[in-house]
Amino acid sequence: MYNLIIADKFNIIKSDNAKLMNPQDFSNWIEELFSTNLGDITKYNNSLIHQYIYEKCFNNSSNRDELINLIDSTIADQVSKRAKNIVPNIKKGKFDLKHFDSMLSDMIEIMDKINKTLYLLNKQYDAYFSIDQNQEFIRLPFGKSIIFKKSFHHLYSKFVDNFVIKQFINSQILLLENTNKLQIKNFNNFMKDLRPYNEECYNYYLINIVKSLESLFHEEGIKTPINTGYFKDMNIFRKKVSLYENTISYYSFLDDDIKNKLSQVLTQNITDVLINLLSNQDSTLIVLDFMIKNIDQVCLVIDFMEIKEDNTEDYDYKKLNFALDVFIKSCIKTACKNYVNLNKLHKFLDFFNNINYFYDKIEKYININIRDIFIENLGTKLNENPEMIKKICLIIHSKLKNSLDKTEEEMESQSNILKIISYDNKNKDLFQAMYCKYLIQRLLNNCNINYERKLLHHLQEVEDYNYVRKMQKMVNDIEISNIDLENYNQIKINQSSKLLPTEFRQDKLNLITFSYNVWDIAIKDNMFNEDMIPHLPNQLNSYLNTYTKFYEARYSNKRKLMWLFEMGVIQLKFSIKDKLYKIKANPYQAIVLELFSFKDSIKITEIEDHKALKHLSNTHLKNILNSLLASTLFEMNPDKSGEMMFNNNYHSNSSEISLIDFYNNLSSYNDFIDQKIAKQVAFDREIVLQTNMIHHLKTEMKTMDELMDIMKESKNIYFDVDSKLVQGCLDKLIKKEFINYNQGDNKYSYTVY
Repeated sequence: MYNLIIADKFNIIKSDNAKLMNPQDFSNWIEELFSTNLGDITKYNNSLIHQYIYEKCFNNSSNRDELINLIDSTIADQVSKRAKNIVPNIKKGKFDLKHFDSMLSDMIEIMDKINKTLYLLNKQYDAYFSIDQNQEFIRLPFGKSIIFKKSFHHLYSKFVDNFVIKQFINSQILLLENTNKLQIKNFNNFMKDLRPYNEECYNYYLINIVKSLESLFHEEGIKTPINTGYFKDMNIFRKKVSLYENTISYYSFLDDDIKNKLSQVLTQNITDVLINLLSNQDSTLIVLDFMIKNIDQVCLVIDFMEIKEDNTEDYDYKKLNFALDVFIKSCIKTACKNYVNLNKLHKFLDFFNNINYFYDKIEKYININIRDIFIENLGTKLNENPEMIKKICLIIHSKLKNSLDKTEEEMESQSNILKIISYDNKNKDLFQAMYCKYLIQRLLNNCNINYERKLLHHLQEVEDYNYVRKMQKMVNDIEISNIDLENYNQIKINQSSKLLPTEFRQDKLNLITFSYNVWDIAIKDNMFNEDMIPHLPNQLNSYLNTYTKFYEARYSNKRKLMWLFEMGVIQLKFSIKDKLYKIKANPYQAIVLELFSFKDSIKITEIEDHKALKHLSNTHLKNILNSLLASTLFEMNPDKSGEMMFNNNYHSNSSEISLIDFYNNLSSYNDFIDQKIAKQVAFDREIVLQTNMIHHLKTEMKTMDELMDIMKESKNIYFDVDSKLVQGCLDKLIKKEFINYNQGDNKYSYTVY
């Protein structure tokens, strides 16, 4: 029954007239296939081959085995001949990978043709072994059996594994040339096809790839030019990482398991170099800069070193982990020792930003807390000197201003610096007050609103304090102000009544509206004066009136709009000796400048009597006039006492003149801000102390010394407490009748009503 099925499937029709083949003809047929083009028709008919197998081998195991052995030996001889023919060309350098690929493809096609022609023999051989319950060939791919298995074996052992050819292949693997990539990929596909027939050969091939590339990495380290110290290790690391990336990219066609194995082996080769770099105690900060510039490559190496294939921790990874811990500690110790002083503070902040960036990238690989290390090494250096905190804020401001001209990545890198306040336990309120001062400057100078909000979010994560929430409201004010101004510019104002000057243009007005109770730190109490608005120059008055009406309608008269002229900027143009100057002045200065539009010399008393300036204090007006004289744009009239005159001989290399800077210097505006900050910080600290004192005195009477000890140990007190500060707070609480003082036992008690 079984024989009939086989016969029917292959449609073997016996031809009595045909000359029957003999075993030697099979050998001749295979030799002919190897010596002719595949497209040529051989003199051996497939039907005769099938008929011979059916009649002589189907039920005769002896004939079948004899034929298979003959075919096997013939294929082995033909493959060996081809290998022998190309060896001289390889040695002479006249053989490349394209020739190898072409020859290998030809032989695979020949073997495939042999396999298809002898398919009946293959199936019969498999059926025979299936009867004997041998499962060896059942696992073979469909359509490929014993002949193909033996052919692939010879193709590998006689051709690919030939000593000279194997050396040639290894050399091509190491070249990593794109011109050879297709041929390398084809050879890899051949080895994958070989795998079902010979797993051992395939595994040997994979091991050989890994070992060859590993040796290449080792040689790359040896080839490095003569150098000393960490520069040598940096050079080796860069070269090996570059080689690694090129290798993994080149061999992207490999299976994932071998690619992972290759990555682990190659990165392990780089690990020793990385550990040497991290272990250099004399140049840690230089090495840190190198690590940051190559952070992606560093993390890539650590990633593959973290877990071995069997999911157990590797000794080399633990060694690398320890080196990272020691390196970070050494960096922080060195920077805190050398840079934490007023002269080198900018270097410390650059380091602080870099080490935090580095730590954020590798935090998951290490076992230390960077904050604890900073606190240990910084000690009280920041706490002891408030000027240090002020300078930190100024340096941060210098890095953040002009944010519109910087990339998001540049700005984002500065967010790490804000973490520094969590390492200072005594001056957090001063830090945030000074940060607020410089934030105001940035907000008033067209900064990146979204980024300022993001920075405040980072600051709030570090230390949630009232100042942060106040600064967030400042940012919101600027955003709302921009929206209001945009809406104002979209309104079409009717000028048919001709009440507005012909020069009036809505888009020329650029202003900022903000909440007084939020921005109070930057505002002087006497800066508001609405009485002067009607007496302003006509064009300026038109802008103020139109925007005021818009603002009142926008908020349904629920908000009162007041103008801060001292903080305003008006741009004017002056032509002196055929040179055009652009002048920035505040409204007060602009009023004085307009008086000189028709006169070259004006009495100071005439300026003082101007209705828009008459309300100003003598000091305020004096600063306005002196700022004009300090700019040398004006001078005192030598011929007429008490008169100012325009300087017709004025000359400046710059075409832009800021009279506002002269005014701010004379009026000590920055000093005013600093004084207000100092008062605000002192007031806040007094409130904190007074609140804590009342809390404790409600339950028990205390002496001043007892209160001092409690305040110093309290976790709610974030600043240094001295006897003068405590005594001042007690005196104010007594004056407000919140507490009483008993002279008999020198104790304070809470006043009960």
